[in-house]
Amino acid sequence: MAVNPNVIKAQIEGVLGYGLDAILHGEITLTEGGAVEQSNFHNYAALRINEMPEVEVEIIKSDAPQHVWANRVHHLLVQQSVMLGGD
Repeated sequence: MAVNPNVIKAQIEGVLGYGLDAILHGEITLTEGGAVEQSNFHNYAALRINEMPEVEVEIIKSDAPQHVWANRVHHLLVQQSVMLGGD
């Protein structure tokens, strides 16, 4: 049951934007001395609104109990955390 479908859609659209930003612009460069060259938004490229593709999010109904989906999402998040070096 989607309590507030608009919030779910906004969250999915936002995370897609952050992911796309990381793919397109997610580079931090270092000087020869090891200092980060980017200091703020004036010299760090971020995703611009015109770079964001149109996203269509569809929330589908499911007869599965809510806890089934929660367990699957938790399992995926744990896998991601382990892959990224988390506990």
